[in-house]
Amino acid sequence: MQHWILLAVATALLAGCEPAPTNPLDDLAGSLPSAGEDTCDATRLAYLIGKPRQVAEVASLPPRSRIIGPGDAVTMDYLAERLNVSLDDRDIVIRLSCG
Repeated sequence: MQHWILLAVATALLAGCEPAPTNPLDDLAGSLPSAGEDTCDATRLAYLIGKPRQVAEVASLPPRSRIIGPGDAVTMDYLAERLNVSLDDRDIVIRLSCG
């Protein structure tokens, strides 16, 4: 009888470990500027995150946008209206930022 009680307790504890359902848009957190900081139209282009470089290259990016791969040299000047499209080492868009 005691092992049934232990089994019931263990099951109840494990049930509490199930992850909460997530909103797919939450996955973009940190990949886009906040609403007040979106001076480069990044939110409109959020669909690019997770897409290959080629999709970003043919997208209607704002003027002065730049696509930045790992290890690419970029200037340090800040232009609020410039969109930065950051790629990972597989040429997949991982982040959009202004500056």
